[in-house]
Amino acid sequence: MLFNKDDNGAVELHELTGVYCAANNFDSIAGEIADATREVGNIVGAAIITRAEEKYANNGQDDIVRYVQLPIACLAISRYFRSNTVAHDDIGRSVALDESRKIPFEWMLDRDDRAMREKYYRALDALFAYLEDAKVPEWQDSSIRKNLLRSIIPDIHTFESVYPIEQSRYTFFMLLPLILEVQETRLQRLLGDAWDRIIGETVLVEDLPLRRMVQKAVVLYAVIIAVERWSIEVFPQSIARRFSPTYQGNKASANASISEIEWYLSKLRDQAAEAIQEIHAISTGGNQYSSYPLLPDNDRNRKFFTSGL
Repeated sequence: MLFNKDDNGAVELHELTGVYCAANNFDSIAGEIADATREVGNIVGAAIITRAEEKYANNGQDDIVRYVQLPIACLAISRYFRSNTVAHDDIGRSVALDESRKIPFEWMLDRDDRAMREKYYRALDALFAYLEDAKVPEWQDSSIRKNLLRSIIPDIHTFESVYPIEQSRYTFFMLLPLILEVQETRLQRLLGDAWDRIIGETVLVEDLPLRRMVQKAVVLYAVIIAVERWSIEVFPQSIARRFSPTYQGNKASANASISEIEWYLSKLRDQAAEAIQEIHAISTGGNQYSSYPLLPDNDRNRKFFTSGL
């Protein structure tokens, strides 16, 4: 485990997040820490967690320890707070009250949960940025990183040139499998041999317009599929609320309605369809039907017919 090596886990959590009480008993949150560790490991790769744990156990001062600890701490504390508001004992559920403290309103709890979740997303973004910049060997060898090498969207900056995601590397890597799916199911068959010319690191100048248009189509379709398949809640709030075109004022944090999401998706579908049309135009020299025969290649000497009996 990445915490409580010297029976000082609660203090470590307080120093990392600033919201967990250093006087708490660490054993009460240890289960959430273990679950959060597994979840973060599923996102960035178990080898990254193992490297951080080895550094932590050996008193290493490697930056990877803190970068891995923070998202785990934020996720664990968020879940712990949600389950700890109500006490559970032999007589049932209860809430402790005294003169100096009051139960917060539900909207206060919702905002606090959302703030902690956003802190978790930012911690994941920082972890991904560190793994990339430091070229951590376990990250370079991970399946996630290898998938990036197969993608026509080589980095988050290329993605953001089409669709802004607030520099959220967590969102970018979450969408990466969908990017690969769109490539394989929509674009590779469409482009045929031209695909090999635009997927490599070195692309001819004359192929750059085609590459940019393919990148646009891939990004838009990946976002569309993500919203159709996933809950909006898996996105950071700054990205999720983009699907609510009417948000304003106190409703800025409200979830988008089904009609608003469909309206927004329809706009993205239109843009993606326009990108596909442009790809056809570029790859065929301006006329996607230029090679299509206007008349069938018939031989006047080959005349056949059938007659009914």
